Amino acid sequence: MIKTEDIIGKAFAITATVVTYFNKLQLESTTSTTIDINPPIPDLQTYMNRFQELVPLAEQRASLNHITIAELCPLNLYRMRK
Repeated sequence: MIKTEDIIGKAFAITATVVTYFNKLQLESTTSTTIDINPPIPDLQTYMNRFQELVPLAEQRASLNHITIAELCPLNLYRMRK
């Protein structure tokens, strides 16, 4: 278990997960799943700074009309059947 306070403001890498659907899309771990907090990635801090700069943009976009990937799937299936 990873506590939220252990990862806030940090980068973490998760490997070997499976995307499943149970009322919503989710990631499930496998026996091979590993989680590395602040992995040794060259220029990690540079990437973290870039993502932190995107937060205001994400907040602006939150007010736009968006649909989820789950909502796209039925639309695509409908179009493919036509």
